[in-house]
This record gives sequence, C-alpha cells and structure tokens, in this order.
Amino acid sequence: MGTAVVRSCDPGGPLSPLGVSWYHDCDLSLRWSDGESGEASLTTTELGGDDMGSTVGVVERAGGDKWGRGQAYPALDTPNRYGPLAAVLFVAFGVVWLFFPHWYRLGTPAERAERRARARFKARPALVVAGGYWLLIAGGAGWPVSPPQPGLPGWGPLT
Repeated sequence: MGTAVVRSCDPGGPLSPLGVSWYHDCDLSLRWSDGESGEASLTTTELGGDDMGSTVGVVERAGGDKWGRGQAYPALDTPNRYGPLAAVLFVAFGVVWLFFPHWYRLGTPAERAERRARARFKARPALVVAGGYWLLIAGGAGWPVSPPQPGLPGWGPLT
C-alpha cells in the first residue's frame, strides 16, 4: 500500500489529438508504506487532467506475461467502475442477440409456417452466428482478468 502524487495526465489513444479519449497516460510519484519511493507511468480511466497534483492510493500488484515472467507494478487502489456496466450489458444484450433469429420473423403467417416446417429438418445456422457474435462482443467488452491477479499469467484466460 502507498500513495502517489499525480505529476501529469495526458489523454491517450489514437483519437486523443481530436479530443476524443477515454483513458489517460499518467506519470506518478510513488511513496510506499515502507518508506520506499519511486516513479511510475500508468494508463488509467480513473484519473484525468483535473487530477494533476492530487494524491491517490496505490497498491503493488504482481503480474506477468504469457511466458510466466512475473513482475510487480503499481495500480490504483480503486475498484473498476466499468465492471458492473460490462456485466449488465453482457447479460442484457447477449441474451437478446442470442435469441434474435427466433423471435424476429417477418412475413405472412403462411410464410412463417412454411419456414417453421423447413427449419424442423435443418440446422439452425442463425443461432450459431448469433451465438458467435455474442461471444465476440462479450469478449471485446468483457472480463479481462487484470494482470494483478497472482498466479495468472498476463491477461489470464484471454491469452
């Protein structure tokens, strides 16, 4: 555990010169509870340009890469504010997109009845495609296991 003083926070990302960025690259001056000090760079959504000069809590986390090389790094001592939102969106949109091909049927009642009769004898590729998109979107929005989890290499199950 320790504290950090935010020295600078610049918008990050490819569109940051246009004023569109959702994260910042921040430089921090660290002071740990055992008296050690240091400096670190951090990419975060929790801090912004208004936080320069402020003091924030930091923790030391153990991370690694996919080759198993471990290293310690500083991280903000705050919960991820986007985690609950990602969970709600994953469940809400995922369930709707998974069943979308089944309840979205256009046509007259006779056409729908004919499609139902043909579908009894065919595989349902629309369900497979919808499930695949659901997994892609969930993976993109998803739950990367952050590197701070001890014992998990890199981004955990995503590598």
